[in-house]
Amino acid sequence: GLDFLPDGRMVVSERPGRLRLVGRDGALSAPLAGLPAVQARGQGGLLDVAVDPDFAQTGLVYFTFAEPGAGGAGTSAARARLTD
Repeated sequence: GLDFLPDGRMVVSERPGRLRLVGRDGALSAPLAGLPAVQARGQGGLLDVAVDPDFAQTGLVYFTFAEPGAGGAGTSAARARLTD
């Protein structure tokens, strides 16, 4: 999944569990730190990502992912604050 930050960069989710920034020039960042454990098997992985409509004030990004658990995986939603 992907969504745009107010400055034009993209936040991109990668199925294996990585979240990255893509600059306006196409430069790809290193994976962002702090994401939870993601189960990337079958239909699982890091799924969609959405930037909060008030990102300039909140710094929040929302994402969905397959979370490992007892008896298999389930889909979870989370939010995180994107900082420098």
